[in-house]
Amino acid sequence: MGNLRAMTGRDIMSDRTLKWFQYSIMAIIVALVWVAHGGAVNGGFHYDDFHAIVNNPSVRAWDPLSYFTSSKGFSSGGEGGNYRPVTVTSFALDVLVGGMRPGHFLLVNLILHAVNTWLVYLIGRRLLRNDRWAAVAAVVYAIHPVNAEAVNYVVARSSLVSSFLTLVAFWALLRRDEGMRGGLGVAVAAFSLALLSKEAALSLLPPVVFKGWLNQRNPVRPEPVKPMGARVTVGGGSAIWKWDVPVILIFVGVSALFVVLWRFMSSGTLLATIGGGAAYPGWTFIEIVVRGVWLWVWPWPLGLDHPLVFARQFDTRLAVFYAGGIGALVVLAAWSLRREPLVVWSVVWILAGFLPLLPIPWLTTRGLFQENRLVFSAAALAWLTAWALDRCACVCMRLIRSPVVARAAVIGVGGAFVLGAVVIDRGRTAVWNDDVRLWEEVTSRRPDDYLAHVNLGVAYLSRRMVDEATRAFERASGLAPDSPLAALNLGQIYQRQNRSQDAELVFQDAIARWNRRPQEALSGEASRVARGMTVADSRDVQGIRFALGELYLARHDLAGAQAAYEDAARADASDFRAWYNLGVVAERRGNVGGARDAYRRALEFAPQEAKVASALERIMEHAQ
Repeated sequence: MGNLRAMTGRDIMSDRTLKWFQYSIMAIIVALVWVAHGGAVNGGFHYDDFHAIVNNPSVRAWDPLSYFTSSKGFSSGGEGGNYRPVTVTSFALDVLVGGMRPGHFLLVNLILHAVNTWLVYLIGRRLLRNDRWAAVAAVVYAIHPVNAEAVNYVVARSSLVSSFLTLVAFWALLRRDEGMRGGLGVAVAAFSLALLSKEAALSLLPPVVFKGWLNQRNPVRPEPVKPMGARVTVGGGSAIWKWDVPVILIFVGVSALFVVLWRFMSSGTLLATIGGGAAYPGWTFIEIVVRGVWLWVWPWPLGLDHPLVFARQFDTRLAVFYAGGIGALVVLAAWSLRREPLVVWSVVWILAGFLPLLPIPWLTTRGLFQENRLVFSAAALAWLTAWALDRCACVCMRLIRSPVVARAAVIGVGGAFVLGAVVIDRGRTAVWNDDVRLWEEVTSRRPDDYLAHVNLGVAYLSRRMVDEATRAFERASGLAPDSPLAALNLGQIYQRQNRSQDAELVFQDAIARWNRRPQEALSGEASRVARGMTVADSRDVQGIRFALGELYLARHDLAGAQAAYEDAARADASDFRAWYNLGVVAERRGNVGGARDAYRRALEFAPQEAKVASALERIMEHAQ
């Protein structure tokens, strides 16, 4: 790429110099990742971390076979939907080694990000054909603020592990082209594990299919292996695209097998039933793509979640702007097709990273735009950034005659970028380390998101900011009066404030609303997302029944408590808590036989519960 490449290209390095250069790059990567993101280890669990890790019995019990034979291991809810056994295994290993300390989980995320950065360098030196520019790509990837969420958000481990394995797979394919034996086997194995980490790993398929475009450039040295597949001359020109047909067929086959497995594991059927249409309109997907790429160019505003305009309504002016953004990418790809194949191939990689968010009806993708989804696309964005900087540097070298001035300019601009990125990264980490700041940020951007207000209320309670928590829960309940979760939290905060009458009204209203709700969402025709939300709501309603029973017990209203616990037993006869509490009520009423029968039923469903066994033993001694 111009004179600068001639001056700094890899070919002028001796093997010994290259080795020390790579050691230096490795050390720089580790240092930058720690300086930029190291504060993450002081963070905690957030949002989906609780159902996926903290409250997930599958993670606490080391049972790898169950992770691969069921999709229910990813969530404490048990409703399935996400088949990610490799990710679940990594969480279980964390618990096995370091317990449930969030810092331990976050340290693993930090290490994964550093390893991914090293892979960006290893692949970049083959794509860019220059070790120094590959190092630039790695530095950009290491400290770019869009990657901060993946490090600070434990459950984003799925994105990190999936990206790690897809990068390994592609690196192995490149090494195979250089003559490495077993490269294809390594690539297929890594790709298969990536799919089992997160279904978004399917994004690697388009870059693999179009990898032949990269062969249009003259290699640094002759290829030691004969290219496999068909050679097709395109457009009558001299450029030759090499389609590696066997590799493409293998990767397509692995992808197809995974889709069948994922579909069966997540829904219990192989039929692509349509359950209520896509989760959001098609224009929302275009918005996600353009805003995702723009966050790489200008990483502001960053946040746990980004509100999407087109998910609510169509906006003509934004549509024109976003269409222009997509058009610019298409023009760049068309211009680069014959001149710079690396650029058009990088665009393919970038866009492929968004494909799992397509609003396909049978996938019922949820319209969440979170930055950790950009980890895969960010790799190609880093390579493309290094390529662009290379071209800019060539122009500067021609315009600035003095090498000293040119180097000073490069050092100054590069240093400013590194410093700015590190400052932003550390700022994002500080937000992630503070639940109150995190959820205040989310609610300020999405004031109509009741779940964000619930999480803000929980964060306030952790700080003993009871009045602020009350307002947050009241706001959540007002936004979603039919939400059992909002009602459960609001009623419990009223109980803390000794407002038992208000708590009773909230609980009774929530149960009444639930009883009036149509139950079709649990049917097989409903979408997977709708069924999952209904199952989650049913758990919250069960929690409300128990909270109402506790309220009545505190008032010594045994009849009310018995009615609440009987309602819980009717809703879920296998819930030992309902039978145990019915036993407590019967015992307080002096009904020894009723208490004995209730405790026995509880022990049937929870034979390991010490308090149930102790209660039954006590009542049996009393009966004698």
